[in-house]
Amino acid sequence: MDGTWLAVESVPEKLEIKVPPCGQIDEPAPPDTIFATNSSSYPSRLMAEKVRDKNDLCNMHFYMPPEFNAVDLMSDGETDEDVPGSVELRSLSSANLSEADLHCPR
Repeated sequence: MDGTWLAVESVPEKLEIKVPPCGQIDEPAPPDTIFATNSSSYPSRLMAEKVRDKNDLCNMHFYMPPEFNAVDLMSDGETDEDVPGSVELRSLSSANLSEADLHCPR
């Protein structure tokens, strides 16, 4: 996972299924990796048990259909305030998105 800056968990909406992969993905990832869950039912802090830096957690929802090329980022109440901006800047540069494609409530 060298060079990974963002990891997104996307397993079924059952908390007992979501917690283990969070730690399994976080362990080999670089220390500054931002970790997101696509959960719409649970805040990411409920999946933080085995994640090193709990301030780098957030919820991330992708819009449908995929042609919209847009995403919402949500704090779990403990997410570092720099995380949304970091995802926004890195996404714009790596995916050829415009600022209009990203909605980052702060």
